[in-house]
Amino acid sequence: EYLRSDQAGLEADEGIARTDTLLPSGAQWAAYISPQGVVEWVDQVVKQLPAEINFNVPPFPASDPIGAAAKVTAEGLDAELVLPENVVESIGQYVGVIQQLLQGGAPLP
Repeated sequence: EYLRSDQAGLEADEGIARTDTLLPSGAQWAAYISPQGVVEWVDQVVKQLPAEINFNVPPFPASDPIGAAAKVTAEGLDAELVLPENVVESIGQYVGVIQQLLQGGAPLP
């Protein structure tokens, strides 16, 4: 039903549009991975662990999605993975937050 609606899809998402510009043109397949979504999924998995572990996975900072694209040509398969600059910056911030958490430092933001 969604496909038949007039609602805008992922092509209207600004983050996906920015990531898409980094992918090779003419790709036959493209995928977008939300770092925030991956971290939220990991948090849900961790919450299923025994209660005495009591670990909350901190949220990942806002960023564009990671992009992957592939294209089959006469020469073979061309596949690329792109990490937008703000993803790389967010990874650095996130590593610092995790280190602080593991070392029992100040409360998380």
